[in-house]
Amino acid sequence: MNEELLGKVILKNGYSQFRLRQAKKNVFTRLIESWDAATDLPEDLRALLAREVPIESLSARLLVESAKKDTLKALFATRDGLFIEAVLMRHDRDRRTVCVSSQAGCPMKCSFCATGKLGFKRNLTAEEVKARVDAGEKHVIRFKMPVTGSTTVRDLLRGDITVENRTLDDYILVRSDGLALYHLAAAVDDHLMKITHVIRGSEWLPTFPLHSLIHRAFGWEEPEWVHLSLFLKPSGKGKMSKRERAELVKDGYSFFIKDLEELGYLPEAIVNWIALMGWSYDDHTEFFSLRDLVEKFSLDKLNPSPAAINYTKFDHFNGLHIRALPVTELARRMKPFFLAKGIHADDATLLRIAPIVRERLQGMDDAPELAGFFFKEDVEPVAADLVIKELTPAESAEVAKKIVKLLEALPDMNLETAEPPMRELVEQSGLKAGQVFGLMRIAITAQHVSPPLFESMQIIGKDKVVSRMRRAVELLSSL
Repeated sequence: MNEELLGKVILKNGYSQFRLRQAKKNVFTRLIESWDAATDLPEDLRALLAREVPIESLSARLLVESAKKDTLKALFATRDGLFIEAVLMRHDRDRRTVCVSSQAGCPMKCSFCATGKLGFKRNLTAEEVKARVDAGEKHVIRFKMPVTGSTTVRDLLRGDITVENRTLDDYILVRSDGLALYHLAAAVDDHLMKITHVIRGSEWLPTFPLHSLIHRAFGWEEPEWVHLSLFLKPSGKGKMSKRERAELVKDGYSFFIKDLEELGYLPEAIVNWIALMGWSYDDHTEFFSLRDLVEKFSLDKLNPSPAAINYTKFDHFNGLHIRALPVTELARRMKPFFLAKGIHADDATLLRIAPIVRERLQGMDDAPELAGFFFKEDVEPVAADLVIKELTPAESAEVAKKIVKLLEALPDMNLETAEPPMRELVEQSGLKAGQVFGLMRIAITAQHVSPPLFESMQIIGKDKVVSRMRRAVELLSSL
């Protein structure tokens, strides 16, 4: 019985090397128990495995479709009571019809015909079908594929695609419970809704001939078919998967819309970014509003090659669209990010800071960290950070005192009022502007990076600016 031909199997999902050998009944029983515990196997498969079924009644194709691992072991009971173990090994080639035999002929006359098609129940007459259905026999409805010749389907992006009919399966269209599967349901829905273009991912290419043939079988006009390129991981190796989310979020990225919103990405930037993965208008235009894309997008400029997700480019687009927002709209969109950090940002101040922060925002979530100091009564800088480079804490404190004295004498903190005398102070001190203004920036904002200093001082107001500079003098004096 070893290596004896038991039939032909159409293998899918990259499985080949169909080896058959005898197995003991207790092995068969244990395998059934382990399969019954598996949640990823369909009910009809578990039902088949739960009893001894002649091999001609089993669909090996179904077993292969259900396989999740590199190796799948399956067991069948033959008509003469022998138990047969099948080992399906994963490979990376296209699907194929595989037949392993140590002798000529097929003694089992199994359920797979010589053409590689499912032989059972393909050629029943209408009367036979009706009789068996009326008798209550459980059944499914399959699409009866042609067994010879080839089928050519046309993709708008990829051109004509021709497949040999002998490689096509008799796909199930309606399950035994009467529920139509996607292949049939989608075709009917598209026809009734008068869909003109079906645009989907290239992972649907294997069943593309089936969907086209369903339309032809009903005599319906086919829509234009477009199979888009896949998105690859940022490394360019492997298809992007939802399982990558956890790792991406650690780096401040994602590809789920809700995540992107919380990470500070604008809807306009998301649309722009995605549009340019697999499509281009020309060799230099990269900024597109939704209105631009409506006017300029065309299917003929799509690229069938897979596109690696580029988050650096995404950040770039997000910055462009942030800077393109009107001030009032930017202020409105920033507010939820302040509130999420427990910062009660008032609308009036948001409108004032929007023009001076937008050039520095890469994402909306940067706003609280960059501009949170505007909404605080006091800030507490690190004392050591206040020390001017190349000066001692005591010398830095003296510089801070001069700044306080000058600011106290000013009538207000308007840009044109405060900046000229401060620059004059820098010249008189013999220090560089970066040294003096660096001290002021940290004292007033408690940050090394902030929006423009004098514009920020104007918004904060004289009282708070002077108060924060006095606190800087205290901190420097304590060192």
